[in-house]
Amino acid sequence: MSEFLSPGIFIEEVNTNGQIVDSVGTSTMATVGWTTRGPVDVATVVTGIDDFSRKFGDFTNESRVPITIQAFFVNGGSRAYVVRVTPTDAVKGESCITDQIANEGMSPVGSGTGPQTMTSTLLNVPVQKSSAVIQWRNNPAGTIAAENPVFAPAEGEAIVGPSLATLASAPLISAPLTLNWTETVQAVGTLTFGGNPLNTETITVGARTYTFQTALTNVNGNVLIGASAAASLANLFAAITLGAGSGVTYAAATVAHPTASASTPVGSTMLAWALVGGVAGNALASTSTVTLGTWSAVTLLGGVAATAKTATLTSPSAVSGTDAARISAASINLATGALSITFVARTIGTNNGPGANSITVDYDAGGVLQTVTDNGSGAFATVTTGGTTVAGTIDYVTGAISATFTAGTDQPYAGNVVSCSYKHCMWELDAANQGAWSNRLKLRIAGNSNYFTYGTQAIAGAGEYSKFDVTVLVQNASTGEFEVKESYEEVVFSDANDALYFADVINDNSDFIDVTDLGMLNVPATFKGVDRTQAMGTGTGTQTAFTGVLANFPIVKTSLAITYTPVATGLRTLAADVNGNITGTGLDTTKVNSVNYTTGAFTLNFLVTPSCPAAATSIDAAYISMPTTSSVDYLFTGGSSGTLTGGTFDRNQFTSPALTASKRGMYALSRIDEVMQLCIPDFAGDPVVAGDQLDYAEVRRDIFVLLTTPQGMDSQAAADYKSVTFNRKSKFSAMYWPWIKVTDPLNSLKTLTVPGLGWVAGVYARTDQSKNVGKAPGGTVDGALRFLTSLESNPDKGDRDLVYPLRLNPFINTTQTGLAVWGVRTMSPTNDVLRYVNAVRLFQFVEKSIFNSTFGFVFESITSNFYTQIKTTAEGFLFNLYSTGHFAGNSPGQAYFVICDDTNNPPAVANAGQVIVDIGIAPNRPGEFIRFRFSQKTITT
Repeated sequence: MSEFLSPGIFIEEVNTNGQIVDSVGTSTMATVGWTTRGPVDVATVVTGIDDFSRKFGDFTNESRVPITIQAFFVNGGSRAYVVRVTPTDAVKGESCITDQIANEGMSPVGSGTGPQTMTSTLLNVPVQKSSAVIQWRNNPAGTIAAENPVFAPAEGEAIVGPSLATLASAPLISAPLTLNWTETVQAVGTLTFGGNPLNTETITVGARTYTFQTALTNVNGNVLIGASAAASLANLFAAITLGAGSGVTYAAATVAHPTASASTPVGSTMLAWALVGGVAGNALASTSTVTLGTWSAVTLLGGVAATAKTATLTSPSAVSGTDAARISAASINLATGALSITFVARTIGTNNGPGANSITVDYDAGGVLQTVTDNGSGAFATVTTGGTTVAGTIDYVTGAISATFTAGTDQPYAGNVVSCSYKHCMWELDAANQGAWSNRLKLRIAGNSNYFTYGTQAIAGAGEYSKFDVTVLVQNASTGEFEVKESYEEVVFSDANDALYFADVINDNSDFIDVTDLGMLNVPATFKGVDRTQAMGTGTGTQTAFTGVLANFPIVKTSLAITYTPVATGLRTLAADVNGNITGTGLDTTKVNSVNYTTGAFTLNFLVTPSCPAAATSIDAAYISMPTTSSVDYLFTGGSSGTLTGGTFDRNQFTSPALTASKRGMYALSRIDEVMQLCIPDFAGDPVVAGDQLDYAEVRRDIFVLLTTPQGMDSQAAADYKSVTFNRKSKFSAMYWPWIKVTDPLNSLKTLTVPGLGWVAGVYARTDQSKNVGKAPGGTVDGALRFLTSLESNPDKGDRDLVYPLRLNPFINTTQTGLAVWGVRTMSPTNDVLRYVNAVRLFQFVEKSIFNSTFGFVFESITSNFYTQIKTTAEGFLFNLYSTGHFAGNSPGQAYFVICDDTNNPPAVANAGQVIVDIGIAPNRPGEFIRFRFSQKTITT
């Protein structure tokens, strides 16, 4: 605006133009009802029958919504909102992605006398439903004697604990356990030097002679004379135990002794002993020519043959019995049968540890294994053949579990531990919405081969997939085939911050599945390889060729690492490349050294002594077995559509005013700010539900309700229903009669009788689009009905004369008209123009369009120019409608008026901050009664 600081002429432009009013749509239908699937209590837009099927499922005999939607689109509709409602007892199907099976004991242990109640709180929660299995052994006791379990590492002389095994009858092992094993004692001899050996003096142990020299020559067994007796003895010790490699303290050609070893000298005294325990070591001859050296005997002595030992594991960790001192620690998991034994370190000449494969275990495993599985709803229940009743509960979230056993021959016997095996849920999977449809839902997770990590156990993530392809499938109810609905690639499970984190990808994109993230952040166990160890053979000191099979195949490529101790010197490591070729020091490269990753078969060929494995030493393999599968399907179960009758599925889920605040049922449409035609075909003809719809429309004023009489009524019954049973008046509704017959979409040989509400809504939409909302939606062209075979009854003129004056719009089927809508009246109580459907819908259209487009006027200053802007805005919109035939009248002045000036806005109104705009429009009146008046014309001459 100009500043008036000095006299002069000022030119200003005044804006008298208004805003542009955008027309709202009028052809949208809204319906509320049950569908096989889809969002519940959410108004969801669909743009065609295929779009509806994708979001809400297929045709069903339990609901008229699908066929109503199809009729709407076939008759001219292009956009509809669907609100799915379900019975109160409808349930979502569910599944979960699990970790490996866990197994835990319950307490107390069995008493053998019922009733007995055992409880526990499972450690790994939540628990997958239907995965918990309670296990016990029944009362008749039985003994499994002398089981020879496989320990890792393999038991043998000089075993280093703890050694681990799992007893064969696990779970449910009863204490006490008797541990049996054998031990040998090595033959020993003591060598003491009273002074330094002289040049060429010798020491012989078995077949090996050691010659002392002042200057070394490179001959196997030559030992350098040290500066003292102790130094010379130390050099001898090195030659016996270390073998080739020194060249300083003993000859480089020397190899380690094949049948004897020695202990580190103490001063000038050293203990020599047979490698293998037992009396065989007593045959090792020992001689000496060292003048100042003495042996305690001419041969190694004191070797003792395998002697039986025994101890008792009286509780999960308490050891007692004759030879309990030989065990430093032991434990038994009574639920899983996992056994751990740590033997005290061997003392040369006194004990040698358990002999190879000599450990046996005696234990009472009770009678027959009994089981009961949870029912998926938190309960256990069964009656055994022995008459024992088991009743229990499990809380899947907290892991709390309880089971009570009554008396009977199958109750847990005394001392028996009852255990529970179960699967730990890592991610909970829920169908996106309720219904039996969700039992046909499946999630497939497949490891992406481009993201599989190869390598040894030392490499983090080796033997695992790091990224996955996820597919959502739904079973076709007709063919039984699973069809892919959604696919997601390179999804991750272990990093919640990754843009492709599993839970986020599914929750943000899937129309079928919701994921509850339980914070596990790990690759599911199914997709992880398992670290394995296995002995590939035992050296003899001379054997060079070894073959066999690694037990847990197929094997992750490049994961195999082999360690062995050669005759010559310390530990060596071999490795396998991607093709299975094994390489490393000590192998004979002129021969095959390989592993077949698929079958586990291996071949090793070592060089001869000193490179081959030393006597009584193990060739050990460490490798990773491949994941058990590269793809897993997770099936959904437990989904239910609920009870589609009675108190679980009635007005209380559809239209009850109690749903208003929560915006459920029909009131979910309150979130949609559009002009709509509302129909509820599943409750067509229900006067209470119809009344709720009218009440809702009266409040909103932008909804037009389509109603019908109940099925099977003739014209008199329909008239009585309209005027007596449902004697409601509302300009926001129209009622139609009779019902319509259509071919059953599920069986072409059958005919269905359904309310014609979807057909009418389609006619409204088609008329709006081909003409305009001001045209009455009826007649042989605009009101023509499509996608039906006939009417439930064909109203004749007498039927129509009876119902139409009551504002009940009939359908017609005559030779002249075809199948058509033959009435355009509302249920308005007045006889003015608002008794016509087109007039009411025109007002709804005009009011909503102006309402939506004039918020820009709020808070503007109230001036005459402001009045002009508002008037210009409304008149511009109305003129356009007049020009396209929306109004009656031969001129704009006859068709509409807009008043917004001082005449209807006196100072009191303006002082209250109000602006009044009076608008009048002249709707078209339909020609309901076309009268042709015929008369005789007289010819005059």
